[in-house]
Amino acid sequence: MAEYRYQRLSARDASFLRSETANVHMHVSITSIFAAGPLATRQGGVDIEAIRHALEGSLHLAPRCRQKLAFTPCERHPVWIDDRDFQLDYHLRHTALPKPGSDEQLKNLAARIMSRPLDRA
Repeated sequence: MAEYRYQRLSARDASFLRSETANVHMHVSITSIFAAGPLATRQGGVDIEAIRHALEGSLHLAPRCRQKLAFTPCERHPVWIDDRDFQLDYHLRHTALPKPGSDEQLKNLAARIMSRPLDRA
């Protein structure tokens, strides 16, 4: 049997988890707009591979980013465990808005993404 090190969820995180239903998602997000700067491509997009490379090199600084939800066997307390099958490509997605790329289109995309429940696995 595999041995996992774990950390219990904070009281706030556990309460969000208990409050979540199929129709009420308790995850939180933010949408930010940045100038592409040196990450700009000739086509006007962003160099996602440079971003992926930078994230890969700094993931060790944020262990929570490589963890997943689990539950203790008897009491079923929610805990964070290291995800031994962690794949950055599952978490880092690249998408683009259709032209003209308006604020309204961005809001609709963000709403569509956040309307889905998070995969607890």
